[in-house]
Amino acid sequence: MLKILFCDNDRIKVELEGNETKQYLLRPYNISDEKFSEELTTIEVELDSWGTVYLAYGNYASRHSIPRVMLINNQGDILYIFSGNYQHGSMVCDVVIEDIDGDRLKDIRVDTTLDKENPMSMFEAYFYQEESGLFYFESYKIFVE
Repeated sequence: MLKILFCDNDRIKVELEGNETKQYLLRPYNISDEKFSEELTTIEVELDSWGTVYLAYGNYASRHSIPRVMLINNQGDILYIFSGNYQHGSMVCDVVIEDIDGDRLKDIRVDTTLDKENPMSMFEAYFYQEESGLFYFESYKIFVE
């Protein structure tokens, strides 16, 4: 048997009953659970079916830089992660929120580069918003000076 209890502070208590009873306390995945190489840039945005949320972006701390772009709430809980085939070792340099495909829904363009100080090549990843509010990764463009 599975019992689910919704608690205060966005917590969920789950109890599994069987040969032995096990209890778990679940919470939303939060940006504090991640390690970034620098402070995140956070922008308050109004996104169609999402309402008012925050777009947070930066670079995941790893042996090589990994771009990380997310929608979060005001407590830092991660609501959505923009996963794309980012160029290995690239860094987020800008995120643009606009209707790219003309469907009147705000889409997301993630600009990355291999070197923020001397951006010789720029990569653009496009995430198009659907009526459901979810996004799909459509294309990736490379610009070289």
